[in-house]
Amino acid sequence: MLTQRQSGLAVVATFFYVYEADIAKALLESYGLEAWILDHQLIRQEWHLAGALGGVKLAVAQENAYRARQILEDDYSDALEDIPEQQLPAHEEERCPRCGSDATSSVTRRRLPGPFQWLSSLFFLFFGVLVARRRMRIARSCASCGHAWGEEVTR
Repeated sequence: MLTQRQSGLAVVATFFYVYEADIAKALLESYGLEAWILDHQLIRQEWHLAGALGGVKLAVAQENAYRARQILEDDYSDALEDIPEQQLPAHEEERCPRCGSDATSSVTRRRLPGPFQWLSSLFFLFFGVLVARRRMRIARSCASCGHAWGEEVTR
């Protein structure tokens, strides 16, 4: 069994994925508790050993362990369900660049590949590498001021 103390630190949680530990660490730091992630570099390199190594460990100072466990056990997901999606703030890309309004709409149109893309696809096909790329045009318009703008996206 792995010890729950390492250098005077108390392990308050273990995670299978590193990003989960990063989120939990950010939560604890937002409450003013200093936290450390243990074994994350080893598990990033040898991810298939995460279960055998006990996962990624989140540790805090021994005197902050009880408070940290309380913070991590709190579940605020019910509070998010009560907020309608229309009341959430719009992302910066969804705002009108002219008036700043968030009353915008978007239409996505698929564009056909151009001649250069056909030639590059044939080149990669000749060498045995398939590169799937799609060109899309995202057109946005503002309901407040009538401004229209768009962008080309290659995926």
